Amino acid sequence: MRIFTSEPLSSFRKRLRSSLQREDVLDENVFEEMWLPYGDDKETDIHRLLEQHRIRK
Repeated sequence: MRIFTSEPLSSFRKRLRSSLQREDVLDENVFEEMWLPYGDDKETDIHRLLEQHRIRK
C-alpha cells in the first residue's frame, strides 16, 4: 500500500521515532545479529557506523 503526501520529508523527521531502545543495543549480540557477517570485525563496523552518524555513542 502506498501513501502519498505533499508534506516534505524534513517535517516527517521531527516526528519519527525509532522503536529501538537503548537497552536493545547494549547487548553485544545485537551488533552480531544485525550488521556483521560471519568473520567480520565488530569494532571496525561499529566505528564505521559512528563515522556515518548511523549510531551515536
